[in-house]
Amino acid sequence: GIFNVVKRNKKTVRNPQTGKKMTVPEKNVVKFKAAKVLNEAIN
Repeated sequence: GIFNVVKRNKKTVRNPQTGKKMTVPEKNVVKFKAAKVLNEAIN
């Protein structure tokens, strides 16, 4: 498989405990794309 770095944009979310709106800043996250052979072995 392959690991890629993907940029997530900032977004507005709601805190379920308080109901307040919050802004989550943009950040980089790691994303994994499984190889075809691995997908076939799992499914």
